[in-house]
Amino acid sequence: MVKICIDPGHGGADPGAVGPTGLKEKDVNLAVAKQVAELLKPICTVVMTRTSDIRLGNTQQADLQARVAIAEKEKADRFLSIHCNSFSDRNVRGIETFAYGPGGNGEKLARAIQAELIRAAGLIDRKVKFSGSSVYVLKYTSMSAVLTEVGFISNPAEEKLLKTSAFQAKVARAIAQGVANHLGKKLPEPKPAPAPAPGKLYRVQIGAYAVRANADAQLARAKKAGFNDAFIATAGKLYRVQVGAYAVKANAETQLAKAKTAGFSDAFMVS
Repeated sequence: MVKICIDPGHGGADPGAVGPTGLKEKDVNLAVAKQVAELLKPICTVVMTRTSDIRLGNTQQADLQARVAIAEKEKADRFLSIHCNSFSDRNVRGIETFAYGPGGNGEKLARAIQAELIRAAGLIDRKVKFSGSSVYVLKYTSMSAVLTEVGFISNPAEEKLLKTSAFQAKVARAIAQGVANHLGKKLPEPKPAPAPAPGKLYRVQIGAYAVRANADAQLARAKKAGFNDAFIATAGKLYRVQVGAYAVKANAETQLAKAKTAGFSDAFMVS
């Protein structure tokens, strides 16, 4: 069975990047990585560089060296490092995955994971990139290795997504599916979600208008932004533009965050 080393970036005294509301990258990385590990256990032998909020070395260099050393000691066949991205311009957003260089299983694994992440998350595709010597854990691991950035924690809308358990579970499943596709394996089917309260729906709304023409214009904006199932609901004298109605609240929260990311900053959820 293929052995994969899963590496949740940062930890302990090193929070990684910190979002506008204080969300720490190290916490998102660990939450996602633990779920990826559980999903892959039926098809891979899984080891992790950390399973709790710890730093693996007293300095950044020592920490990175320790991560590589774990993968090497375990004789892993693949190395997968999980991170959130960050940039000074808070408008920058999207998902990208790195391999050391073109060719071989590193690039193949990166492309498999990136494809599933974009399909599942629906965020901007920043493509597969090659790090060369700029990423320590990709340069110094001897096995095929990738590093995936599951969103920009510096972007307010993506930080809000990264904070939710629903989105964390979604990207974890996508990463695991990408690994499975790369290995030619099949993941077990996900467990069904708990049954919602009968008749209750959580609706994601991006505007309410007294004038129908204004609602039509907002609906057109929504469809242009990729919300193909957007619709207008009438309530009293208002025309309400909505981009989804969900029985499961977590799904509505994910759609709400997507709407905000797409520029509908006044979007909100009603039930």
